[in-house]
Amino acid sequence: MTVLAAIDIGTISTRLLIGDVKKDRLTPLHQELDITRIGKDVNQTKKLNSDRMEDTIEVLERYRELCDQQGAEEIFAVGTSAIRESKNGLLFKENVLKKTGIDFRIIEGLEEAELTFLGASKAFMSGKDPVIVIDVGGGSTEIIGGIQKSIRFLKSFDAGAVRMTEKHISTDPVSSDEYRRLCQDIHENMKLAVEDLNSEEYPLALGVGGTATTLAAVDLQLKEYDPKRVHGHSLSTESISKLIDDFRGMTTDQKKRLAGLQPKRADLVLAGAVILFQLLEYGKWQDICISEADILHGILWKQFMENGRQGIS
Repeated sequence: MTVLAAIDIGTISTRLLIGDVKKDRLTPLHQELDITRIGKDVNQTKKLNSDRMEDTIEVLERYRELCDQQGAEEIFAVGTSAIRESKNGLLFKENVLKKTGIDFRIIEGLEEAELTFLGASKAFMSGKDPVIVIDVGGGSTEIIGGIQKSIRFLKSFDAGAVRMTEKHISTDPVSSDEYRRLCQDIHENMKLAVEDLNSEEYPLALGVGGTATTLAAVDLQLKEYDPKRVHGHSLSTESISKLIDDFRGMTTDQKKRLAGLQPKRADLVLAGAVILFQLLEYGKWQDICISEADILHGILWKQFMENGRQGIS
């Protein structure tokens, strides 16, 4: 048994995957997700919030204990959009190392996309059919197309659920003017990123990350989150469009009471849904298959397959 751990310190959530990795199989042994919102206000201040940093470090201290309890041989951790764009990201990295012993890497959007594609594609692909993977994050969105480890299309653009919400939404429920500006900004960012994408080459679209899994959970009306039901769920563009209409007419408090929606994501779900919907509309995909396998799985696969035990290059 080779037990390895992966940690993703994202703009919205901090997540842990401890897995037993073999030649052709990754068996999750333990998973955790905490909504830490380390990217709160980064778009405006360019700094990580001190309270959010402290909360995230507390979560990472607990993750370190869980890794030790599960016998993880090594921990491979990454920080993404909010941390790489902040002026105090390196200071946060130093504090994490000092307090937890976890030396995470700050990765760029394209590497984030590569790892996400590896994790999602190995969970779904036979190795013959091309797929597109869409990851709507907090600060950015990644779009990756290819066949398993062979990536043909790779783009990352700065339109994520947190960034777009903080930039455009101040009314509750959202006003018509703010919603129009939100949609326009997302469209302009997205079009630049995918203008050279031939979507006909990718018959299957896979959705990963918090926006995709949250929309699936709401679509399924899950009172208690069930990853086995979310994984593989087919979410149609028609269903996403209906959810967007519902979210537009709701206050944040009303959204918090929706089955399947984590309360701490309630203010962000509209922007994330619009980003995903616009991408699917642009590519003329009628639906998207939701994957629980994502960057965490990709981190472990890359480590195991390509780098021995020397870290992620």
